[in-house]
Amino acid sequence: ITSFISDRGCKSSQPIDMTFCEGACDTYSKYSASAASMHLACSDGTIKTYNYIYVDKCDCRTTSCGDVIHCSKNN
Repeated sequence: ITSFISDRGCKSSQPIDMTFCEGACDTYSKYSASAASMHLACSDGTIKTYNYIYVDKCDCRTTSCGDVIHCSKNN
């Protein structure tokens, strides 16, 4: 999804790709994300730095259980 970012009266000058993971995994999901930032132009003429999370990759992982009490995640 490509969208403009707005925050407290400030807005991005260009749309950015809003990345996310979707769907379901049988056991648990893992994603790789990095911090990103951009400048927003505010209605009072100031520029504000806005930080957000950019998702690089989504993945499903399995969980192996030896018994009901103890489970471990496989990487």
